[in-house]
Amino acid sequence: MAYLKASDKTFAVVLDTTLSQARQSVEGEFGNLAVQGRVVLACVLCCERHHGKHYTQTAADGKSFRVTSAFKDAARRTKPKMKSKSKKLANAMACLTDRMNRDAEPEAEVDIHKVFDLMEQSNITKAIDWVTELALTICFLYGCPHCKIVPTSSGSWFRCNATIDATTGLISKGHWRCGSCLTRFAQGGKYRLLVLGDETEYNYFFIGESSPPVEAKIKFLQTCTLVKVLGEQAVTKEVLYECIEALNAKVGKRLSKFKEVTTITAGDPLETHGVEIFCSDTRLYLSSPGQQYHALDLSKEDVEVLDEAGQNDILDFAFALTDWAERWPNEKSFRKIWWGLKVSPSTAAGHKALVDALARRSSL
Repeated sequence: MAYLKASDKTFAVVLDTTLSQARQSVEGEFGNLAVQGRVVLACVLCCERHHGKHYTQTAADGKSFRVTSAFKDAARRTKPKMKSKSKKLANAMACLTDRMNRDAEPEAEVDIHKVFDLMEQSNITKAIDWVTELALTICFLYGCPHCKIVPTSSGSWFRCNATIDATTGLISKGHWRCGSCLTRFAQGGKYRLLVLGDETEYNYFFIGESSPPVEAKIKFLQTCTLVKVLGEQAVTKEVLYECIEALNAKVGKRLSKFKEVTTITAGDPLETHGVEIFCSDTRLYLSSPGQQYHALDLSKEDVEVLDEAGQNDILDFAFALTDWAERWPNEKSFRKIWWGLKVSPSTAAGHKALVDALARRSSL
């Protein structure tokens, strides 16, 4: 059940008590902090009809149904004293910690100094855009806001009208298009997805609008993941492509068991939009119309959009799941990020869980 505004049938969201108290102090009188006007209590089926959205899913027995987490989150926000700081996010991270405590395998150590060194190299900064794993079972994917398709591989997009320098091999100009609906991907697109968990239990969160520190953390974690795969190999273009391919295969295999995964057949951007397909390497781009790839179909999902606190919670948690060969960074530009991650409650809890898991493994 959820409270709706009687006037337009939208969710009657309750404001935070701190905001309410501030309003009372300024205006000098008490007011209902949720909404103006009358509210009505409605069941999930009525909310589906009023909003034109799916808040239920058929249960495994085929007869009953279950209420989606999106509706539960929305309903919670309409009830006084029930609004909590992303309970879904807290549950997702708690689940990951529990799974890691039970059966996490030791991963390669990440030398923090090597991460910072690599982030100074231009070929690395370009390559990390294709890295889809942030830590253990936390993935970072780009999706199409038009058709709600999110490819499970960073190489499942068309690059169109690009050029390549025959001497240097540098790729310039051009733009990206969704292989499904062929819509052009906007620069700075906000349809970016964080996937937490595996087929046993998983959650989706959209990043939404983000700040420069959040973007810096994402790049930092992508570089850490690349460092683990790169190992002691020389940083060449071919080696980086191989690392990207390996990471895409790893993430794709894990996500292939998710119920939202579907197979997409790529369209033809030349036929529909008159733009040429560019593909210098099939590990980075779709190469031709008719090519098939796997993607998450989120067209029927109501995915929570994270605020900045939620974004930092997940990214700090991802940092905690990395097995660090700790060395304090000298670079001023990264020192603040490192310190913020080190003192984060999410980092502390996750790091303790990782240490415990590794200790149990070594004692077996």
